Amino acid sequence: MSEPVLKKAFPHVDLDGHNLPPSPAPSSPHQGRRYNIATELVFTDSNDQYNSSSVPIYQSATFKQTSGSGGGEYDYTRSGNPTRTHLERHLAKIMSAQRALVVSSGMAALDVITRLLRPGDEVVTGDDLYGGSHRLLKYLSTNGGIVVHHVDTTEPDKVAPVLGEKTALVLLETPTNPLIKIVDIQRIAELVHAANPQALVVVDNTMMSPLLLNPLELGADIVYESGTKYLSGHHDLMAGVIAVNDLALGERLYFPINASGCGLSPFDSWLLLRGIKTLKVRLEQQQSNAQRIAEFLETNGFRVRYPGLRSHPQYELHHSMARGAGAVLSFETGDTAVSERIVESAKLWAISVSFGCVNSLISMPCRMSHASIDAATRAERAMPEDLIRLCVGIEDADDLIDDLRRATQDTPLPTVSSKWNTDRLGLRLGVDLASATAAGALTCPIITIIDRAIIEKAAKGFPIRTTITSCLRSMLARPAGFFCSTPFILIYTLYTSTYLTANVIDTLTATVRDKPFATVTPSLVKFLATTTVNMGICVYKDARFAKIFGAPPSTPSTTATTAGVGATAATTTAAAAAAVKKIPKSSYTLFCLRDSVTIFASFNVPSLIAPSIPDFLATTPSAKMAVAQFSCPAMMQFISTPMHLLGLDLYNRQPAGGLGWRERAARIQRDYVPSSFARMGKIVPAYGVGGVANVRFREAMMGWINS
Repeated sequence: MSEPVLKKAFPHVDLDGHNLPPSPAPSSPHQGRRYNIATELVFTDSNDQYNSSSVPIYQSATFKQTSGSGGGEYDYTRSGNPTRTHLERHLAKIMSAQRALVVSSGMAALDVITRLLRPGDEVVTGDDLYGGSHRLLKYLSTNGGIVVHHVDTTEPDKVAPVLGEKTALVLLETPTNPLIKIVDIQRIAELVHAANPQALVVVDNTMMSPLLLNPLELGADIVYESGTKYLSGHHDLMAGVIAVNDLALGERLYFPINASGCGLSPFDSWLLLRGIKTLKVRLEQQQSNAQRIAEFLETNGFRVRYPGLRSHPQYELHHSMARGAGAVLSFETGDTAVSERIVESAKLWAISVSFGCVNSLISMPCRMSHASIDAATRAERAMPEDLIRLCVGIEDADDLIDDLRRATQDTPLPTVSSKWNTDRLGLRLGVDLASATAAGALTCPIITIIDRAIIEKAAKGFPIRTTITSCLRSMLARPAGFFCSTPFILIYTLYTSTYLTANVIDTLTATVRDKPFATVTPSLVKFLATTTVNMGICVYKDARFAKIFGAPPSTPSTTATTAGVGATAATTTAAAAAAVKKIPKSSYTLFCLRDSVTIFASFNVPSLIAPSIPDFLATTPSAKMAVAQFSCPAMMQFISTPMHLLGLDLYNRQPAGGLGWRERAARIQRDYVPSSFARMGKIVPAYGVGGVANVRFREAMMGWINS
């Protein structure tokens, strides 16, 4: 069937099954495959008479009618305008809505929504709420007979008791502003609609934008955003967006817009439509910058609130709903005066309210955006006066970090909380032990086999593959003998102790700094502690392995036995073996150096390079961290293997008169490539699989404790 015939039969579906009609047109495709959000943001089509690529600005207050009784689609711009209609239908498409409406600001959007309330209605909202929203609700409670309940909406169990027949509206933000707490939209929507099917769940999605979150798909009834922020992206216009799936509800919201005349102007509609098309490229860069900045601040001892950090107590909840962490974060310095100096010392960071702009902004919410909330209420809601909010732009991340470093270098170090997080400390240490032993059991069998293969390759020239195959068969045939053997017990003790040391350091750090249980922190203390424990056991293990698997066969001079000199030959052989099994101090030194390099690459380097891993390899912070935990120790083996081989060679090759360095170098060169890959095959399970498993086991069990 030809394309013209198809178009006539199915006028709204293209050849690939896309139902994406031109706009203005029905707002959202309901059949066929939808394009991805990046395409949806950009794709739009105008039906003006000249087929313009850019939607025209219909800068007209009135429109001519076809008859004395009207009849035109538009009559007065307060009621509707082609440019605004085009924008609204485009927004409905990208917000997964049936209808979208645009007004003069984000607060105008909330004002329109609250026009649905009647005296005596009850509103439930968060205790960490944008200052402007708080101000409007307070006005309604004082002058409009509306009852407002402020509760911690991040805990559904605190929301349920205040829901009832009089509940008309539940207003949510996630992440909250400025404490960056996460709200379970779907769970609360279920509670609200079960308590009162007529109640409306309203979500302020400004912080995330449609690129990262679609609350309507999670059970919300109304979503609104400040188009001034990410949707526009340049802070050159003010706009508010409202989206719904219930068309009757959409008509109820349209009435006050038309009646009051707060609809968005044609020119601002055109500007907003232009901004939406670049939302993806802007916000992706802003997110990437925000992740690096959050990690920089956390590494330097500040308490950082950002859902892209695994230390965030609601990290998993956020990423179960959203497609990214956003680009707004906040942190505490411990001193209001210190925060003021940092804010005023920054050069690239403009001191300004709002967020979502291409340039970076810095502010102290308690002094600016949330100043309308009185100090007593802020204290009651645990909003720190020293809190600094960063709204990250698209500048170079290194420049932004350098600016923050310069702004903080002349300020005192952040005050460590005097309150220690000792709650269930014994149970947390038990979790540390359980996760370490589980990770060790998962990885140590293959590590034992590969370790033996490497030593026998260096000592006796046995092919690595042959040794691994033989040991695997032996383990499967006689598991009790393998798991009770000295080599396996040594390996298991070594790696379990290393995992456990890292876990305990994290737990003690979280305790002293009053951080969440599952916090993982790279630090010098952690490196030194894990290195000391690892090397103390590993050097002993290496010596035992060398003696068990590495003693070379006796030389011809010691094995030349005859009937007449058998006793003398036996004595010579015993003496030679005893001499060979003495571990040189230089070997110990090389083993220690090798292990310190590997440990540093396993426990400290991954968190430093994870943010730099390209998105085509991993997109989420947790995936980037996992890639780093696998790759860093593996790649480091090409550096540490020569130290390992030289240490073994100094032990294994000790004929009378010594061995020349040229011969040693030749042997090391011969074994370098297979041994590097073999050690990689050992280290990836040890610090890649084992390291990731240990962190994930610990995080899951800590989450269970916390719940």
